[in-house]
Amino acid sequence: MLEKGSRQQSQTRRPKSNPVVDDDGYTGVHSKKIARKTGFPVNKPKQKFEYRPVVSKKKEEPVKSSPKFQSSNPFDVLNDPSVNEEVEGGRPSAAQVNLDDDELVDDFNEADGYEMDGFLRGLNRPIKQTEVRHAIKDWKLSLCAILESHVEVSNLPKVCKSIFRWWHWTSNGGRCVKGTRIIVGWNPSIFDVMVLSETDQVMHLQLIFKKTKKLIFYSIIYAANYYISRRELWKHLSMHKNFVSNEPWVILGDFNSALNLEDKSMGCSSVSLSMKEFQECVDDIEMVDIKRTGIHFTWNQNPKKGIGLMKKIDRVMGNSHFIDKYPSAVAVFHPSRLSDHCSCVVNFPDTKKSKHRPFKFANFLTYKPGFLPLVEKVWGMSIEGVYQFSVVKKLRLLKSLLRGLLYQQGNLHKKVVELRDKLDKIQCDMDKDPNSITLREAEATTRRDFQAVLLDEERFLKQKAKVDWLVTGDMNTAYFHSSLKNRIHYSRIEIIRDVRGNEFSNDMVSGAFVDHYEHFLGCPGKTSLAPTPDLFTKRLERDVAIHMVRPVTSDEVKKAMFVTPRPR
Repeated sequence: MLEKGSRQQSQTRRPKSNPVVDDDGYTGVHSKKIARKTGFPVNKPKQKFEYRPVVSKKKEEPVKSSPKFQSSNPFDVLNDPSVNEEVEGGRPSAAQVNLDDDELVDDFNEADGYEMDGFLRGLNRPIKQTEVRHAIKDWKLSLCAILESHVEVSNLPKVCKSIFRWWHWTSNGGRCVKGTRIIVGWNPSIFDVMVLSETDQVMHLQLIFKKTKKLIFYSIIYAANYYISRRELWKHLSMHKNFVSNEPWVILGDFNSALNLEDKSMGCSSVSLSMKEFQECVDDIEMVDIKRTGIHFTWNQNPKKGIGLMKKIDRVMGNSHFIDKYPSAVAVFHPSRLSDHCSCVVNFPDTKKSKHRPFKFANFLTYKPGFLPLVEKVWGMSIEGVYQFSVVKKLRLLKSLLRGLLYQQGNLHKKVVELRDKLDKIQCDMDKDPNSITLREAEATTRRDFQAVLLDEERFLKQKAKVDWLVTGDMNTAYFHSSLKNRIHYSRIEIIRDVRGNEFSNDMVSGAFVDHYEHFLGCPGKTSLAPTPDLFTKRLERDVAIHMVRPVTSDEVKKAMFVTPRPR
């Protein structure tokens, strides 16, 4: 679950200058002569921005003396960021430079002599802590990630104990210059969690379910506001992909950038440089959005006047291995409530329960020699009753026979591997004994069987993946398996809401469908085969209608056949 801290400002504070945030998240300062406008400027030149990061010696000295790392995680040594911290040439590392707009806002507060002691922000507010506790309880969470908390490192134990109670927790506070950007808490009876690496924009976790011993790599994102600073995050994700390899991997959080044009409620209709770099990163790490429901635009600008911009900048994405092992996973985006960002809950429904598999006809069976005789035998049977009953009965009898025919084909994927190995062995033996007629006959038979099985497998995968642009004759590749897994993942219905507003999930979805159709299908009512009088408003005259249904003579047919067509 992701909970965003609110970005509120005091109504009594009136700084001399105003912070400005452009489309890409860059924060700058300009003079106080700003025309008050509602909405967005159209065809106006952009303001000149001057970036002013705050890196003062007075603020650095207490940070060095204060503890950089605090956590209740049992892997304390592995999670300590000071072990891998690098500072080159006396310059501040990435953890010492904060490009968030909140720091610039605080700079104005201090310049105007404003005291922050009576103004609590983000997770420092008791009302926000209570809200997170209720969310953990109401949504039955086992792991909770909080972004943009604004909690100082020295205050983390107090705040996290108030929220997580007996849970374990950790954060990237040691990597942040001002305030903690990411806090993660989890139920130690459900997960074993290890922090693999962290920066001020991402925390890479390794989760192991204690009961099933399954492993998942989690990357929790809180991207920087400025798109140039986000390039370090994209690079870091690409490097982490090599470490994850073929294990399930999920990345989720606030990316501070839209991915597609439809992720914005208004604004420019072209792809910006920030979006392009985000898209390139997603393609590089081979991630897709997992199935989601709920709110689409996850962030609201909330301006004082006019209509604010709304964006989808919070996402949950997974790789193909995650979708393969957890096809029922779904991301639910809840309303933002007191925050300007939506909360997101990732559900892992229990897939251990065996469900009845419906009958699915495999198209490649139509090419088998025994298919047509089987259908002709069943369809030639005489069944008493109305035509619809006869058809349904024959289909039901045919279903069991087709299942038997499919079972005779065996496992197509296993047969491909076996015949490939067999063909390789025969061809190796032919190389040693090129004059053997037996080997040549065996090689021809095996080659023919191997090609037939490859064609069956291709037809089977094409039917399940439903790839329209597949060219006939293309052999099986990893694309088919990935496309098939993605289709199965998106076609599942895990959450549904009926006409009365009641929400059903997991095993209750099928019951909701049945109840919906039972209300108007099969209910007793007055029916009539004759159409109602007001069904057809325009009618032909009686003489014209009788002329249209009169018998056709031979002369009329001959005249119509031999008539000379008119030139066009």
